[in-house]
Amino acid sequence: MTVRKSKTNQKGEGAVLYLGRPTLKRVQKWTEASGFEEDPLT
Repeated sequence: MTVRKSKTNQKGEGAVLYLGRPTLKRVQKWTEASGFEEDPLT
């Protein structure tokens, strides 16, 4: 997962983070249930 901007990264340099399989599944379920037309995490 790529995080573009965060509280500690105000310049938006981005970071690539590893998500374990259980966390990734939860994020995918949240993304599907969110109703967003575009992926809010990309």
